[in-house]
Amino acid sequence: MLVVDSHDAEENIRRVFSETLLGPAQFRREDNPIAFEEEDFAPDFPRSAIPNFQKELKHFRIMPDGTELVIETLLDFCHFETRTDGHEGLGVPPPLPGDAENKTEEADEAADVEVEVEEPATNDEAENEPEVDVPKDETALESMQTKSVWSYSKAKFMGDVATIWPFGTTPEQIKNKSVPRVEVFKMPGGTEYIVHDIDVENNIIGKARFQGHVKVSESMSVDGFGGHSILDDV
Repeated sequence: MLVVDSHDAEENIRRVFSETLLGPAQFRREDNPIAFEEEDFAPDFPRSAIPNFQKELKHFRIMPDGTELVIETLLDFCHFETRTDGHEGLGVPPPLPGDAENKTEEADEAADVEVEVEEPATNDEAENEPEVDVPKDETALESMQTKSVWSYSKAKFMGDVATIWPFGTTPEQIKNKSVPRVEVFKMPGGTEYIVHDIDVENNIIGKARFQGHVKVSESMSVDGFGGHSILDDV
């Protein structure tokens, strides 16, 4: 299961894994697949010695049960969602000792404090939260990670959420939230994440926080995905 930010990110990952694990698209497309690329062989290379890549790659994609390996066999994707329902149905802190079914306002506040998670400093108002540019300078990155305390309720309302369900979960179980699951919150700025482990009773039984970023040099690029290629300078 891969949790991704957007459909564009999913498509890019699909392209890379498809090319790497299944072979180039021109040799495995359904309509008019080719056996080889003419430009890959010298004009005087014997045509009879050129391998049929379409047949060879397909041979290795056939699994023991006779079905053909596809990218969906290997990868499943989950997306972050910006919720508009007030995050109804998300996991909640476990009841405090002595809590009744309808908790008092004081109990709600106590539960909220109990699951406070350290998060980066940012605006209190989610709707006014600006995009955070990840600085390139290491000193600036360290100062960016200055921590403040965010409560469960703030994290819940300000973060985009991705829900990861166990393999084989049915649509009815997802609708009723009748199986354990994991909820991942992506906090404003896109470098901070909170993970909640949710049990079958919809209670948070474990939590984690992590942060990270990837620094890519402006001179780097991947052929086929835009950017500048060093081969352009040859």
